[in-house]
Amino acid sequence: YNVTIVAFDFAGNINRTENITITLDTLKPNSSLIFPTDEQNFSGEFAINVSANDSIVGIANVTINITNGSSVLTFNASNFSSAFVFNATGRTTGINPGFYNLTVITRDFADNVNGTANITVILDPEAPRATFLTPKDEWNITLPFVFNATVTDHFIANVSFNISNGTADITLNGTNITGQFNATLKSVTD
Repeated sequence: YNVTIVAFDFAGNINRTENITITLDTLKPNSSLIFPTDEQNFSGEFAINVSANDSIVGIANVTINITNGSSVLTFNASNFSSAFVFNATGRTTGINPGFYNLTVITRDFADNVNGTANITVILDPEAPRATFLTPKDEWNITLPFVFNATVTDHFIANVSFNISNGTADITLNGTNITGQFNATLKSVTD
């Protein structure tokens, strides 16, 4: 658009400025989340990749908010190339494990905002804690024997008991029985 100021005073004098050109942008920038995908699980650092563009005035910034209602993590994404990909590194240190909302907020140079890219991620900064119930250290056992352990974590994928004497390895998959994991060794060839 071209804009000119025309000013009149009461004496009939007129002042007309030179034309200036402005860009009128009322459209939200486009943005979509490339990575991560919905309900991915992370421990430690993880990449966040966003595709964002605005063909009228360009992208001013891309911000990623990760929240679970009580904790808020905010990351500013950077664009290191001429492509429309913005990157940030998320971190799980210092947070409680759980489900978090990840929202991408894209702002263009006309201050239009798009905050529609929203997914759920699972952040789990802690390793599972495992404790033997049976056997205890230095026990002598006979077969069949039931190995039993408690394992605590917000998201347990599986529990296995790895048995080795230096020459042979045996792996038994644990079965969750009311919060305790059991596996039975029937023979040394299991």
